[in-house]
Amino acid sequence: MLTLWFILLLPWPIALMGAGMSGEGGGHHNHVAILTLIWSVVSYPALVLVAFASRRSKPLLVFLPALSFAIGFTAGLFI
Repeated sequence: MLTLWFILLLPWPIALMGAGMSGEGGGHHNHVAILTLIWSVVSYPALVLVAFASRRSKPLLVFLPALSFAIGFTAGLFI
């Protein structure tokens, strides 16, 4: 699972640019969802680092980066 998170980390700069441009249209009324989407993308590398650091002591934390995706998809529904 950790290998999958590292593979998904490769296109992360593109996702960061896309999330940053999500509020550029000006017609969005839900700014909280836009900020949540941006922070879910920004926090992804940190969550991967925490999962990597704790992979042996707490193996269930390997699923921690999925939290970033869940929050990002939920915020995307409200934009």
